[in-house]
Amino acid sequence: EDEARRRLRLGLQLLSTANTRPREGCSPPGYGRAK
Repeated sequence: EDEARRRLRLGLQLLSTANTRPREGCSPPGYGRAK
């Protein structure tokens, strides 16, 4: 469960950073294509 919680926290942090930085998440050059 510790690993699952860490993964959840990492995901939440990524989401929070994306929300705080809408410019990078809006139109990133080659980010969506990389995925």
